Amino acid sequence: MKTSRIVTAVAAAAMLILPVIASAKTTTTKSHGMHVKGTVSKVDASAKTFSVAHKPADVNLSWNDATKAPKDGLTVGEAVNVTYMAKDGQNVATVITATPVKAASATKTTTKSTTKTKS
Repeated sequence: MKTSRIVTAVAAAAMLILPVIASAKTTTTKSHGMHVKGTVSKVDASAKTFSVAHKPADVNLSWNDATKAPKDGLTVGEAVNVTYMAKDGQNVATVITATPVKAASATKTTTKSTTKTKS
């Protein structure tokens, strides 16, 4: 008698627990991306790759059609802030924010010469 009650209790518990286990969703952790800030050191537009000079070593990155990037493209020497994710062995940029290279501004030096005339 006691054994049949235990078997019945285990069966009832299994009936209650199995639907809960079956409906549980599998969750995967999302990568939140990595960031690098530096200066563009190389650009290969045909391969959609670029490098960012960042200590201790350059970071090699690529971009794709989903990457939010400057419309003008990238130029060597530009300061950039890049958010990227590691995917299939490559660092794929998701967002590229660039600060354009400012042309060297010419410094104006004005010299005034004053002459005094004696009368």
